[in-house]
Amino acid sequence: MFVRTGILAKYKTEGSGRRQIVALRFPGEGILPRDGNASYGIQGIVRSEVMVGSASDFNALVEKNPTLQSFFWRLIQRNEAIGYEWLVNCGRRDSVARVAHLLCETAVRSGVDIESEMMLNPFTQQQIADITGQTSVNVNRVFADLERQGLIERAGREIAFRDWRELRRIASFQPAYLE
Repeated sequence: MFVRTGILAKYKTEGSGRRQIVALRFPGEGILPRDGNASYGIQGIVRSEVMVGSASDFNALVEKNPTLQSFFWRLIQRNEAIGYEWLVNCGRRDSVARVAHLLCETAVRSGVDIESEMMLNPFTQQQIADITGQTSVNVNRVFADLERQGLIERAGREIAFRDWRELRRIASFQPAYLE
């Protein structure tokens, strides 16, 4: 499943029904096929267009094409690096750093020109809570705090990054893992 437009979320639901968004896929990224049932769900964060294929078709195509093998190996490594970063984000960063990190990563993965563009925030506060392991009430407080500090400015769903360097510092955001 490859994202042409929009954003997909992979999520896991725990025993009491609460969910944790465990990965995002932006345009040009994918969720590799697998045999059998997946242990996660997939949901569009925003209206999305995806290309869907079967694991058997995919495997045969990749096995015959070394260039595709290399591409997908790099994709797997990148997804693994993003997964490790998310693990640290939910496990070790405080609530402000978690949200700041998500905003930084989203801006970079969306290709936003930080200096001249506002980023359209694709997430609801509940989705941000599901990504960062917080409550939506706390996410609201974090956004207010980031605005008070002059790091971001919001106009509806649009976010302007007013102090990108400081936001990155608070988030411990080093974008090399996205390459």
